[in-house]
Amino acid sequence: MDWHSNTSELILNPRRPSGPATEDLHRKLPELSSHVWLATSGTSGPDDSIKLVALAKNAVLTSAQAVNQHLRSNASDTWFCALPRFHVGGLGIWARAHLSGANVHSWSGLEKRWNVRRFYIELFESQATLTALVPTQIMDVVNLDLEAPERLRAVVIGGGSLTPAFYRKAVQLGWPL
Repeated sequence: MDWHSNTSELILNPRRPSGPATEDLHRKLPELSSHVWLATSGTSGPDDSIKLVALAKNAVLTSAQAVNQHLRSNASDTWFCALPRFHVGGLGIWARAHLSGANVHSWSGLEKRWNVRRFYIELFESQATLTALVPTQIMDVVNLDLEAPERLRAVVIGGGSLTPAFYRKAVQLGWPL
């Protein structure tokens, strides 16, 4: 992604069946300069039911900069990306890495169904220092009593709320939420 260009980009799930309506989406979008278009989490069904949201690239980068400052992220970090780029959480990882110079290790399971054990093994092997997950992923880790890798210094949680019980259990297992 060219974060600093005036072009707008449409990022859709590559597994979504493409059809005439999907191919025509880009032409139907309002002309906005320097935005990213993503499908909302409520999008399912036929092509004409896609609900899109436009995020200004500058707004995504401003958010990324705030997270980087909070986490003190820099070029010595490695982000482990277990969320797809067409998900705002995955896009955020790439924006943070772009600004900080950090590396990104994309989980090889991104093109497959979520598998907490495969994720966990690869997270360890990647030697990542940062990641972002949704609450369901943390709940899966907690349900298996999996301890956080020592190098992992922060996990950004988004996309919904994490119950206090799961939060406490994750922290007990060493997950730096």
